[in-house]
Amino acid sequence: MAEYDVVIIGAGIAGLVTGNYLIDSGKRVLIVEQIKYPGGCACTFGKQGYKFDGAVHWISQAGDGGIVRSILNEFGLDGDVRFDRLPAPPQVWLPDKKIKLSFGRESVVESLSGAFPDESKNLDAFWKEAEATLKQLWRLVKRRPSKMTPAGKLLFNLSFPLKFGKIAKYHKKKASEVIARYLSDESLRLVLQTMGIFQDISFVLYAWFNSVSLEGDAYYPAGGIRAVPDALANRFISRGGEIRYRCRAERIVFKDKKVSGMVANGEEISAGAVVSASDATKTFMNLVGEDKLPPEFVSDLKEWKVSEPFFYVYLGLNCNLRERGFDGSPIWYIPKDIDKKFPMLGGRALGIGMPSLLDGSLAPEGKSVLILGMAASCAFMDACPVRAESGANYRDDEHYKAVKERVGEYMIDIAEEAIPGLREDIDLKIFATPHTFERYTGNLHGASSGWSMAADRQHKLSVNTPAPGLYLAGHWTMNPGGVPAAFVSGKLAAEEILKG
Repeated sequence: MAEYDVVIIGAGIAGLVTGNYLIDSGKRVLIVEQIKYPGGCACTFGKQGYKFDGAVHWISQAGDGGIVRSILNEFGLDGDVRFDRLPAPPQVWLPDKKIKLSFGRESVVESLSGAFPDESKNLDAFWKEAEATLKQLWRLVKRRPSKMTPAGKLLFNLSFPLKFGKIAKYHKKKASEVIARYLSDESLRLVLQTMGIFQDISFVLYAWFNSVSLEGDAYYPAGGIRAVPDALANRFISRGGEIRYRCRAERIVFKDKKVSGMVANGEEISAGAVVSASDATKTFMNLVGEDKLPPEFVSDLKEWKVSEPFFYVYLGLNCNLRERGFDGSPIWYIPKDIDKKFPMLGGRALGIGMPSLLDGSLAPEGKSVLILGMAASCAFMDACPVRAESGANYRDDEHYKAVKERVGEYMIDIAEEAIPGLREDIDLKIFATPHTFERYTGNLHGASSGWSMAADRQHKLSVNTPAPGLYLAGHWTMNPGGVPAAFVSGKLAAEEILKG
């Protein structure tokens, strides 16, 4: 039987960060990964000379002083991954106007006020409220309540409404409700709601998302998003770590009610600790088993909702988009309406990314990569009750294939409203659904960012679990999720293990 100090499930960002910290501390570490390359959500795949980023399209906290940059530097990878800042925040296009945004609150307010002059004063007031909320959020993050003593937590909770009044007021308030209170123009409301990405997002998290994209904390790594996990994986292996690709975790093994290892691809592996850097619900329900967990914990897992999944369309184009006047800034295009024949679409805006303008190596010379993304609704998962686990034959289901094709083609139709003549330039097209992402990442229902960020459904799990010897890393331990959360949680998981 193979023996390790720690086995990590999942070679995404969180698992790789955990693995690198542990290997630096002298631990014998194995990472098992169900697919053939690292990255999880932060993947990049290629076809016919084009390279497409699967689910992550830019990274925050990658500039000087940011947590991503700091941890990479700590690992000595500052020269291995080069980041360039996006040229501008996501632009917002409507059928009758294109709103050009530049980094900085004042610039954003000025651009939106120019498009909606009657709302100028209200916009300024709204953004000041979002900024004040964000400042309190950063103060709260730095306090790290989870690290306090019981007495410290009690005092913290009692003083919370006074010290963090904006958080107390807005953490269960939808951003759309706050937007509606400040602004009356329906189109402007829709523009601002689109900037929050998730439909029912809490205003507190909305303030954070906007600070990231609008203030310039948005970076793209040279070579594509997978350059980051590739660098982490290479470092881990070079220092004695082991990664087994195409290796599926099947069961976590217990001895005397404590984790003693796991079974992967039919082989039992001995380990003093196991870290799941994969889907939390599947970890507990499928790998651990309900009988080994507290009933209230199981009840929470069954009740909690995951973040919205997305449909994606990956296009290779027979044209240079820079010659068409684009600079690589992402675009939110908000069509006049969404066809009611597509209830499986849960958003009102289409995201348009042009990563080959950020890195020319992602497309053949004279060609371009275009990525379209749109939030899915629960109706899609209900209408296509097929299993997305690796090895299942859901991709042969005729109903599923028909829905996937219809949605993908409709998203191209919407994109062509924004970019006339787009279809004529298509050289390659690939469609992906929430089931696609569940199959590749393991995330329940293809969840994009861990748990839901809806105002009335915000949850997170601890790095420590009710199963002794089992730890979690990844976006299930943070809310909001994302790449910075994966870096932080990976570090926290390693720290907990090293405490013994």
